[in-house]
Amino acid sequence: MAEGLLGGILGDEEEKPDTETPESPARAEAFAAAVAARLAAADHPEITCDTAKFLREQAALLRIQKEHLELEHPVRLATLQGLKREGDLRRVGIRVRIAFQLLAASIAAFIGVVGLVILHDAFSSRLVVIDPFRAPPGLAARGIDGVVVANGVLDELRHMQDATRSASAALGLSGAWSGNIKLDVPDTGISIGELSRFLRQRFGRDVHIDGELVETPSGALSLTIRGNGVPPRAFTGAPAEFDKLTTRAAEYVYAMSQPSRWAAYLALKGRNEEAIEFCRTAVPGADPTTRAHLLNDWANALLNTGGSREEALSLYRAAIRQDPNVWRSYNNTMNVLQLLGHEEEAWRAGEDLRTAAGGRPGRVPELMYQNLPKRLHSARRTLSILI
Repeated sequence: MAEGLLGGILGDEEEKPDTETPESPARAEAFAAAVAARLAAADHPEITCDTAKFLREQAALLRIQKEHLELEHPVRLATLQGLKREGDLRRVGIRVRIAFQLLAASIAAFIGVVGLVILHDAFSSRLVVIDPFRAPPGLAARGIDGVVVANGVLDELRHMQDATRSASAALGLSGAWSGNIKLDVPDTGISIGELSRFLRQRFGRDVHIDGELVETPSGALSLTIRGNGVPPRAFTGAPAEFDKLTTRAAEYVYAMSQPSRWAAYLALKGRNEEAIEFCRTAVPGADPTTRAHLLNDWANALLNTGGSREEALSLYRAAIRQDPNVWRSYNNTMNVLQLLGHEEEAWRAGEDLRTAAGGRPGRVPELMYQNLPKRLHSARRTLSILI
C-alpha cells in the first residue's frame, strides 16, 4: 500500500536518469519540498515527515560530497598531470632503452664480424713474415739496426716476387712491424694486431723469418737468417757489401719458402743452370703440386740451355702426372711434341687438356691451347713458347 502510495505521489511514468538524479543540494531540496507537498496533499503526515527527513539527509550528504570533490580536485588534477609526465618519461625511457639495445647489438655484430675476419685470416694465412733482426748497438750507431736489415731482406723479396712470372701461387710478404694495429681490448691490454698475430701463429701457415747481423773480428759483416722451414744459413761480406748480403739472404729465403717460384725466377733471369740444379735437389722433398711446377720449370730451363727435347718432354709429362691441374705443362707438352714432329700426339695432349679442364676453355685460359695443332698432317711448325 505504501509502495502504491509512493507510486501515486511520484507518478507512474518512467523518468530519464538525468532528471531523477539531483545535480546539486539546491535541486535536492527543491525535489524534497515537491515530494513533501505531494505527500501533504495526500494526507499522510507520517510518510511525509519521514520522506522529508530522508531527503534532507541526502541533501546534506550531497553537500559533503561536493565539498570533498572541490577539495580533491586540485589533488586529482596534480595526480593526473604527474601520471602524464610519468607516462611521457616512461615512453622516453623505452625509446632510450631500445636505442641502447640496438647500439649494443650493432657493437656485438661488429665485434663478431671482426672476429670472424680475424679467424678467417688466421686459418687461411700463408705469409712470409720478416721479423726484426738482431744487431749490436755498434752497428746501429752506423745506421744498420735490426729493422734496417729486415727491411732490406723484405724489399729484395718483394722485388723478386714481382719479377717472377709463374703460374704457381705466391705467398704474401709482410714485415712484422708494419701490421701492428694498436686497438686495445679493455681490461686485457691485448691489441687487435697482437691477437691477430697470435691466431696466425697458432692456426696459420706463415713462414716467420728472423736472424742477426754481427761484426766478425776481421771487420766483416756476418748475416745469419733462419725461419720455420728455412734452415739457418750465414752470409759474410765486407761492410760495403751490405746490400749484397741482404740480396743473398733474400734469395735463400725465396728459394726455401717458394721453391717453384724461385725456379721460375732463375729461368727468367737466364740462370738456367742454377734453375736445373735447384729443381733437381728440390723435387724429391716437395709436395705434389710444387713438384709439378718444379718439373715444368726444370724442363723449361733444360730447353733454354739447348738440352734434350725428349728429356724435357718426360719432365712435362711427369709434371702432369703429379698434378693434372698444372695447365701450362699440357701446353709445353704440345710445343715439344710439335718440335719433335709428333703432331698427332700433340693433338692428343690438347684433348687431354680439354678433358681435364671440363671442356674448352672450361677452367683453362684459352692461351693454354696456343700450341695445339690446327690440323693434323699440316706442315710442321717449330714453336718455342714455354710457360
